[in-house]
Amino acid sequence: HAMYRRLTRRPSVGSHMLGLIAQELNLSELQLDALKQHRAKIHKDREILVTCSKLVEELRAKVEEHMKNQHKVLGGMRRILNPTQVAKYVMWVEKSKKQMGQAAGGH
Repeated sequence: HAMYRRLTRRPSVGSHMLGLIAQELNLSELQLDALKQHRAKIHKDREILVTCSKLVEELRAKVEEHMKNQHKVLGGMRRILNPTQVAKYVMWVEKSKKQMGQAAGGH
């Protein structure tokens, strides 16, 4: 969440940072104006990065949910099937995943 706050700063902070950069790099007025024009692209990139960060967090949560659910499913299978059948089932699932991936153009 710190990353999100850092990426969604107020424009005044951005203007202040631009001023500091201009001073530090000893930018000409022409360069400073060009950077100001470039700010919209930088802002858009920052928005994309924020969206990506949110999606990564959602993906992590979904993967965790999937792993917990898969553990419950296998636990249930172990109560129903004998150990040899469970092993065959797990192998079948893995083989099916690979075949479905290949059919969908995956590796």
